[in-house]
Amino acid sequence: MKFRLLRKSDQSPVNYKRVAEADGKEVPWDQIVKGYEYEKGKFVIIKDEDFARVDVEATQTVNIINFVSVEEVDPLLFYKPYYLEAGKGGDKAYVLLRDALVDSGKIAIALVVIRTREHLAAVKPQQKGLMLELMHFPEELLDTSEFKVPVEKAVSKAEMQMAKQLIKA
Repeated sequence: MKFRLLRKSDQSPVNYKRVAEADGKEVPWDQIVKGYEYEKGKFVIIKDEDFARVDVEATQTVNIINFVSVEEVDPLLFYKPYYLEAGKGGDKAYVLLRDALVDSGKIAIALVVIRTREHLAAVKPQQKGLMLELMHFPEELLDTSEFKVPVEKAVSKAEMQMAKQLIKA
C-alpha cells in the first residue's frame, strides 16, 4: 500500500519539495494531509486517528519475501542496521540461513514489524551473525533527476596533488 502526501484544500499530490502539482506553489506542512490514490488522480484522505486505529501486530518475526544479490539493491535504500538474534530454539535455522546467504552471495528482503509499523528490511550475513537492516521503500527516495550535479571545472595538477595530500593526511 502506498500513501501520498496531498494538499488538504484540493488533494493535489505534493512532491518531495512540498510543491503542489496543480499550481507549482510550495505547501506548508500544516496544509498537507496523507491520502491513498485508489484510482488515477482520485484519493481517499487518511487522518492520523485512522492510522491510530490500525494496530499492526508486532509478531517478533521476520517475513522473508525474496532473495537477491546485494548489488541489485540501491545502497541508498539501506538506513538502519540491527543485530538479529535467534529466538528460543532457533539456533539451527539461524545458522542455516546465515550460511546459505554466505554461500549463495545473496541477501534476504523481508518485511518486519517494529513497534506498530511495518518496515522493508534486508537480512545480511555479518561475521558470525545476521544483520537486519531497515530499508526505505524506493518511492521514499529523492528522485535523482532533482539532484543538481556540479558543473565540472578543470583542476590543475597542483590542486589535485594538494587534495590528495589532504586526504592522505
